[in-house]
Amino acid sequence: IPKWDDNEMVGMELREIESGSLYEKMGLNEGDVITSFNGVQLDSAAAGARVLSKFVEADEFEIELAGGEVMNLSSAELTQLLESTGEEE
Repeated sequence: IPKWDDNEMVGMELREIESGSLYEKMGLNEGDVITSFNGVQLDSAAAGARVLSKFVEADEFEIELAGGEVMNLSSAELTQLLESTGEEE
């Protein structure tokens, strides 16, 4: 869900992460706030469309969390995680 701070969108907060889900296997936790994806700042509703475009085209994924933690994942690693969760791309 959108995360707001001082009336400004600062990212997307993860909620209700299911056990065994892709998010859990990636090391993401309940309450984590994703602030950017492949260089696209998640600071507006319109950013979602830009992220989707980047996601479809990308071979590498860089996810930045609030607090500065950066996660890097290749498309091969993402595919492995999806297969291990039984989810589809």
